[in-house]
Amino acid sequence: MFRYLKIILFFLIFSCVAPGKIYDQNGFASLSKNNLIISKLPSGTLVRVINLQNNKSIVIRTSAQNPKLSSRIIFIPKKIYKKINLNEDLPFVRVISLRENKKFIAKKAKTYEEEKRVKGKINFNKVEIVNLNDNSDNEKKIYINYGPFYFQTYADGLYKILTLNLKNTKILFKDYKSKEHIVSIGPIRNLKEYDELHKNLGALGLIGYEVKIK
Repeated sequence: MFRYLKIILFFLIFSCVAPGKIYDQNGFASLSKNNLIISKLPSGTLVRVINLQNNKSIVIRTSAQNPKLSSRIIFIPKKIYKKINLNEDLPFVRVISLRENKKFIAKKAKTYEEEKRVKGKINFNKVEIVNLNDNSDNEKKIYINYGPFYFQTYADGLYKILTLNLKNTKILFKDYKSKEHIVSIGPIRNLKEYDELHKNLGALGLIGYEVKIK
């Protein structure tokens, strides 16, 4: 049991944002109701938000901090969704904090003014809407991965913890390779299921996972 507690402590430590470190996180965005850009990072942090479905990105500055964000890593306005063609049903993004560079920021500001002058003249790509109720082979599903672990013992310990605490153990499986042992949860059908699972994993202290879409 003590070994399992050490594993949980490991995830708790490494899932926190350390001050002064580069933040690089994959996860889901959410629509901001008050037009603010909210993340776990301090207000005023420069970040790049990448749409992992099409690799489109945008550099923005956070306007508010919420260290207690749950299953979403960032809240962004709808206009940002449109700029990077982010799917509202499956808004899978990567958020990377950027170091300050005055020349870079000034250049971006100038570019933004030019973009505003040609607003409405640009033909944006169509947004692909994923039907989460469709059972076809093309349906994209969410997976949660822990690892890779160098030692199989650690992966087995985590697997036992999840088996004891997950309601649906049918979506729990192992992907064991030499020195790269992964414990996965999935497929998760939609964001509602993901939110509930994130809540349960958070109660166990097991939030240091990686999200995959496939």
